[in-house]
Amino acid sequence: MHFPSHFVLLSAAALLESAVALPSQANTRTGVLNARSFVPSPEPRRCAAGNNTIYAPMTWNIATKEPDTIVASRNGINVWNNGDAELGQVVTFSDIPPQAEQCELHWLVQPTDTLMVTGQGSIAVHELLGLPQGEEITWNSVSPLVGRRVGSAAFNGWGKNGLLHLVGSVDCQSTLSFKSVIDGEVLGRVDVLNDSGMSGWALTYECKGEV
Repeated sequence: MHFPSHFVLLSAAALLESAVALPSQANTRTGVLNARSFVPSPEPRRCAAGNNTIYAPMTWNIATKEPDTIVASRNGINVWNNGDAELGQVVTFSDIPPQAEQCELHWLVQPTDTLMVTGQGSIAVHELLGLPQGEEITWNSVSPLVGRRVGSAAFNGWGKNGLLHLVGSVDCQSTLSFKSVIDGEVLGRVDVLNDSGMSGWALTYECKGEV
């Protein structure tokens, strides 16, 4: 099967260069390459009564072609399968209040941000049992931690309307991590550039009262 020329496997160095070349990011924590540098805040978010949303989580890219190598991460969503290799993404939401209930993972794209979909535009998302301890986040270090499938994010046919699209529900914890890859053994790519700070992955939860 012929695949578009722009579906070329990037080396870790090339991915790092492309990430650095992106516009300034709204979430300065995104793009951290070393899992050992990630330390959740000692103070959880306030649990405001009603619905709450966390935007712009921590993200790391992971690659099958360089399964033990740190890969630069873009702010938003950057997942693809070019037939020879895959680029997946690890996503972490932290500082979730202990009183939070009904946690749900979503995706969204604001009208001012960039959404690019080629081929299969569906991403499979699995919950992680945690992040690698004392190791960088790579394809191989994350693989033993992959848990149940949360759901899929289908980007084809949806515009940039800023609305939340449900991926699935998860049990609330202070830190929630996920692995995302193109769904199935098919070719495809999804890119969301999160210049607004409110595009890409989002986590919603409810609180019964202000805490």
